[in-house]
Amino acid sequence: MVAQIGIAIYLIEDEAGNDPYFHWALAIAENLSGEVVQIYEIVEDDSHQNEYQIKAWKSHFTSEDVRISSDFTGMIFVGETEDFSIDDIDAFVREDCPAENLDSFAITGPGKLWSCSVWVMRALLLFESAGMIDLSCAKDELYLRVLERAEGLMVLRSKRGSFKGEFPVLPL
Repeated sequence: MVAQIGIAIYLIEDEAGNDPYFHWALAIAENLSGEVVQIYEIVEDDSHQNEYQIKAWKSHFTSEDVRISSDFTGMIFVGETEDFSIDDIDAFVREDCPAENLDSFAITGPGKLWSCSVWVMRALLLFESAGMIDLSCAKDELYLRVLERAEGLMVLRSKRGSFKGEFPVLPL
């Protein structure tokens, strides 16, 4: 069975007046534009802030219909694999993609801080090194390529309004 891998993009608009930003999550499904998608993300863990106010992260895994989220903007298709099932990919994410940055991983783009975007990019690069996918761009181009696609998804969403049926999926 073919498993599709993507990046779910959410536009988060803060009520406190902060600038909106994109939240990234991994998405795994037989069909990324289908009703049920496995979502893998890291979120802030406010219960574990230390005295220096350094962000702590926790993993959040769910199976959901992303269309019900008012923040969901669309999906970026990264690749598909016939050699690894959804269960194989699920186990890989849970075992090999911890919420906290346990090494000195850095990537061109969002700065030096650990964030949802860095976590997703690290996971995609781990997928590629494990032979699960072949990214269509170089490591140092990944961040900007995803941002370009996310902005394209925003335009599509603004033209389309709410999702009735399939939502926009753009290739990486």
